Amino acid sequence: MFLDDSIDVSVLTKDDFENTNFGVVFEYLKNKLENGEVIDVFTASADLKLSPETLEDFIDSVPDLFNFENAIKKLKEESIKRQLKHVAENISKTLDNANVYEILEYVEKRVLGIEVIGERIYETLKETLETYFDEVEEMQKRRLNNEFVGIPSGINDLDKFLGGFKGGQLIIIAGRPAMGKTTFALNIATNMARKGYPSAFFSLEMNQKQLRNKILASATHIEYNKIAHGFINGNERTIIKDIINQLKRVPIVLGKTTNLTIDSLKSVARKLKREYKIQGLFVDYLQLMTKTTDLVKELGIITRQLKLLALELDIPIFLLSQLSRNVEHREDKRPMLSDLRDSGTIEQDADIVMFLYRPAYYARKKVKEKDEHENKAERIEVIIGKQREGETGIVELGFFGKYSHFFDLALAR
Repeated sequence: MFLDDSIDVSVLTKDDFENTNFGVVFEYLKNKLENGEVIDVFTASADLKLSPETLEDFIDSVPDLFNFENAIKKLKEESIKRQLKHVAENISKTLDNANVYEILEYVEKRVLGIEVIGERIYETLKETLETYFDEVEEMQKRRLNNEFVGIPSGINDLDKFLGGFKGGQLIIIAGRPAMGKTTFALNIATNMARKGYPSAFFSLEMNQKQLRNKILASATHIEYNKIAHGFINGNERTIIKDIINQLKRVPIVLGKTTNLTIDSLKSVARKLKREYKIQGLFVDYLQLMTKTTDLVKELGIITRQLKLLALELDIPIFLLSQLSRNVEHREDKRPMLSDLRDSGTIEQDADIVMFLYRPAYYARKKVKEKDEHENKAERIEVIIGKQREGETGIVELGFFGKYSHFFDLALAR
C-alpha cells in the first residue's frame, strides 16, 4: 500500500497539495484506503488516467513512516500559507471599491474557515451516538443539583418552562411598545453574566449609560428615574456603591450601536466570542437594523444571518422585535405568531418566540386611565408562542417598571 492505515491523514485534502496531480492521487488513495482496498501502481494509473511515471514521482515524494507526521504538518502549514496569501491578494484587489464591513466579513470567514491541523468540522453519527449517555448523565446530574441543562435566564419560572437557552438558538422577544422588551432582555443578559455566562447587549434605542442605569435600578431596587437623574440620598448612594463594586466583576458588554448593520454586528460578535468568550448576544431591536425600503425582504435576510451566526458561534442570540399594529385592533390584545408575518422569515428562523403581554396596561388603556405601572408591581405574561424543542404556553412573571425589574411571582408571595 502507498499509505499505512495507522497514519491519520484525515486533516489533509487534495487542495492542500500545490501539485494538483499529487492532490488527485492523494484523494484517490485515501478513498481506497478507507474502503480497505489494496492497490498497485498500474491499477491506480488506469483509474486516474495518469502515467505510471507521475505516480512513481508521487511515491518517491512520500516520506518514510518515521517522518510522516512531521511531513503532514509541514504540508498543512504550507497549504495554510497559500490560502492566506490568496485572501491577502483578494483584499488588495477589492479594497478600494468594496464596503469595509464586507471585506472584514470576508477576511473573518476565510481566515477562520481555514482548517488547522487536527481540527475537524464534522462528526460521524457513530461519534455522536457514543457521547449520548454521557450527555444524559450530565443533564440528570444538573437536574439533581437544581441546575438547568441550558444557560439559565435567572428567572426560575421561565427556566423551568424552557430548560435554559442553548448554543445555536435564535430567540425572539417580541411585543408592542411599552411591554418591557428591553428591560426583560437586559435582565436576562445581566442574570446570565452574573451566573458566569458572559453576554453582550446591543441596543439601537438606548446608549450604554441608559442601559447601565437600568441594570443598576434592577440590582438596587432604586427607581430608575432617580438613578438616571441623580436624585439619590446618602443611603441610596451607599447601596449603589456596593452594587457597583459587585457589578464590576460581571462579564457583560454594552455595545455602541451607531449605524449598526448586520455585517458590522457579525464582525463584532465574532471578535467578542474570541476575546470575551461571550455565551449570549442580545440585539434590541430588529426593525431598527433595516436600511432599505423592501422591509420584509431585508428583515428576512437579517434573521437568517443571525440564526446562522448563532450556529457558527455556538451561542444563543436574543433578538427583540416589534409587532404589527394588528394587535391593537383585536379585543384580545395577546400577541400571536401571525403578528410576526410582516417581519420577514422571523417565525421560521426562530427556535423560541416569546411575546410579552401586560394585561394591566391594556386594562388601564381601555378606561383611559393614566399608566401608573412605574409605581407598583404587576403581573406580566410571557407567552411562549414557539419552542422548537418543547411546548408552548404562558409563564406568568412579576414586573416592577420603576425598578426595571422582572421577577418570579413566587418571590412576591
